[in-house]
Amino acid sequence: MLAQRRLQGLRADYILAIKQKVQSRWLRPPGSAASFSCVVRVRQSPGGMVLKVDVQPSPSCDPDMQQSVERAVRKAEPLPKPKDSALFERNINFTFEP
Repeated sequence: MLAQRRLQGLRADYILAIKQKVQSRWLRPPGSAASFSCVVRVRQSPGGMVLKVDVQPSPSCDPDMQQSVERAVRKAEPLPKPKDSALFERNINFTFEP
């Protein structure tokens, strides 16, 4: 049980590192809403190269914002690696909230 919690914590840290790197590369589109969120799905290679990005539409995330988030994901290459290689996931999902 404790080992599973530790792995869940490490996995959460891994996804958070990816999310933070993407957020650091994001540029707010002119005239965009002050607050929004969208679900981002990323397929990556073991080296952290982005193979595919899918930004899910939402009521608060218009097409300009979706494109800006996709650009930020691509600019974040290579994506951070997990501390433990066993935690690597080809498909990562996270909620982008600047």
